[in-house]
Amino acid sequence: MLFPVHNAQQTLARDVSLVLDVLPDLTDRFEVLIVDDGSTDGTDEVAEDLARQYPQVSVVRHVERRGLAESINTALDRSEGEIVFLPGPAQDFQPEALSQLWQLRDDRDVAMARRSDPSCGLRMIRREDIGRLQEIGVELAGKQQAVPSVEDIDLEIGSETGGFLRSIGSFLVAE
Repeated sequence: MLFPVHNAQQTLARDVSLVLDVLPDLTDRFEVLIVDDGSTDGTDEVAEDLARQYPQVSVVRHVERRGLAESINTALDRSEGEIVFLPGPAQDFQPEALSQLWQLRDDRDVAMARRSDPSCGLRMIRREDIGRLQEIGVELAGKQQAVPSVEDIDLEIGSETGGFLRSIGSFLVAE
């Protein structure tokens, strides 16, 4: 589970605790990686406390703010899991979504999945498909002259392939 955060002092401990309540029921091998993107509010101290308290939690800190895309790239570079979970920006973490997305992990056709409910930004991404998703992001950056968000990539996947995103129950999946 990746947590790219900036000034998340008030919510980080709660969100990590929610994840740590769910993940052990899903798998015995997991990691929680917090990337503090130059926070100025004490997020780094909360993150370090969590890492001391839980052996599954580790922390990477950007001294200066680099932005969400760079924080995600840092997290992807430092994490090791085959399946990566990434919360959406500024959205409340919903632990039930983690359990539901986990059920899709063995579907080899799924490269990335998220709930179709817009209030839940949690995504599951297969590590083997990250390169393909990053290529889409690079293409989008060229079109937009800006760094694309995960939401932009979701939309581009759907429009570029004429249905690359499909619905499975309450999920949208990229194949």
